[in-house]
Amino acid sequence: MITQRYPIYLRCYNFSLNVVKLSKVCPADTVSRNLVSQLVRAATSISANLNEADADISRKDFINKVTIAVKEARETLYWLQLLTESGYINPAVSQPLLREGEEITKILAKIKINSRMITT
Repeated sequence: MITQRYPIYLRCYNFSLNVVKLSKVCPADTVSRNLVSQLVRAATSISANLNEADADISRKDFINKVTIAVKEARETLYWLQLLTESGYINPAVSQPLLREGEEITKILAKIKINSRMITT
């Protein structure tokens, strides 16, 4: 179950969900299937790692999971951009996801920085 203790958890989950929905309408040729698979794995990993971060016992574990979520968010942006520029995803469809992904990446990076400051 997705915790709603913080709005970013639900926001990341909804972002992942929207990427999954996007994947359902992408072309099904060999190249796009592989690229879309990478996109879905990265996008769903964002909220999965953030959800795990909430369950971790130590601050160090929390920071580690948030760090992974940041990396996965950046990877998601990469795959979205690649699929858009290669013509597999219409820019009108991908632009809102790219904007949301960029915002999520910035928020998670700030959470990571602030969490490190608390521990030092």
